[in-house]
Amino acid sequence: MIAKINPNTQYIGLNIIYFNQIDSTNNFAQQFLLENKAENGTTIIAEEQINGRGQQNKTWISEPFKNIAMSIILTQHNKQHEYAFFLNKLICLSVFKVIKNQFPSNLVKIKWPNDIFVDHKKIAGILIENSFSGKTINNSILGIGININQSFNKINNFQANSFFDILGKETKREPIVKELLETIEKDLENQNTTEIAEQYEQNLYHYHTKGMFIFAEQKVIGSIQSCDEYGRLNVLINNTQHLLSHGEITTIIE
Repeated sequence: MIAKINPNTQYIGLNIIYFNQIDSTNNFAQQFLLENKAENGTTIIAEEQINGRGQQNKTWISEPFKNIAMSIILTQHNKQHEYAFFLNKLICLSVFKVIKNQFPSNLVKIKWPNDIFVDHKKIAGILIENSFSGKTINNSILGIGININQSFNKINNFQANSFFDILGKETKREPIVKELLETIEKDLENQNTTEIAEQYEQNLYHYHTKGMFIFAEQKVIGSIQSCDEYGRLNVLINNTQHLLSHGEITTIIE
């Protein structure tokens, strides 16, 4: 079990709820908010999720007691709906920076819109769920999963990676969680819209480099030029720029 963590923070992770098993940390966080029990920065950590979720309701596969599965609750946002993708970029960068501290920086990339890859394989995923009143964001749940000590090397045609697969040894999870909580709070308190947008773009997989994509049901060669405030990608394909939303283009992992 992950030992008790005491991050050097003002609010993120000061209240941590630990579970050996739970259906989903994001689901628990949603219920906690509905019951008005959640403080800003409340963090839920689980050793096993029997219904862990990724983007577009994909299942997040994780062995018990091997990885990091957590959700952080942010309350009292009162932000406009445009903030949603900015928050996605900010949290992706926070996770990206923590992982990059462990590996050669040229191996670590952000796969649009919200995955972290190391050496062309997924090592972490972020799922942010926002609650709205009209066009105002009231609360956000930051779901984060990181592959630490689970090995994916023997699973055929499964594009996943872990600290163990890369380093060849087990990694203590507590320092990673502590650094992650501290990094997220620091980044949330020092928001610079332009800087975050630039850092997110520059660390995208296939940013200004050619790669394979599926676009209009065909395999094409393209390169990512930019990402706008709504999360749409500007991709250069056959000397023509296309502004594409999630689901309109798929990156082929090389």
